[in-house]
Amino acid sequence: MQLGLRPQLPGFAAGVRHFVGAPYTDSVVRRAQHRAMLPTVGKVRSLDQSDKREFAVTENTYTAVVTAAGEGRNGGRALSDDGLLDVTLAIPKAMGGVGGATNPEQLLAAGWASCFLGAVKRVAAQKKVPVTNLAVIADVTLHHDTQLDEFLLSAALHIELSGVDQQTADELGAGAHQICPYSKATRDNVPVTIDATVV
Repeated sequence: MQLGLRPQLPGFAAGVRHFVGAPYTDSVVRRAQHRAMLPTVGKVRSLDQSDKREFAVTENTYTAVVTAAGEGRNGGRALSDDGLLDVTLAIPKAMGGVGGATNPEQLLAAGWASCFLGAVKRVAAQKKVPVTNLAVIADVTLHHDTQLDEFLLSAALHIELSGVDQQTADELGAGAHQICPYSKATRDNVPVTIDATVV
């Protein structure tokens, strides 16, 4: 559905590409701004001075642009620049919230599971291993450190697949964890467990 045809929703002006009170730049301009900041060829170094890693950037780069507004995870909204992602957020009932909408942990789990599934398929193709009935279930948990009053994440990735033995399934999971961009981004920062089940 085009943005101009959206029904009026809280925090969104009908027919206008912006959140009320928070200008939302046209997607073409937004992409141009982000791509101007990211080199397409060469090396990129983290803005975190303690992070000494750098990696090559090719011309085949995709940048997802999502704006969060309102109250964030507690009743806010997240909208992608192309309008394909448009979700209301809510604190889940398990955390004392009202629930009834998605949350950042579910969105991270969806992205990670999807990316990890592709990584498993790539490793399987490299090993010339036929895999069928492949699925990845991602559990992303938000923890509250009561002593430091900080929130932390942990994750568990469960692989289900057919056509291979258990040892091969475990090897595919370990290999996928080495190449999945989400796994790389969270490595040494988010505790992750991986298991595989042959079905």
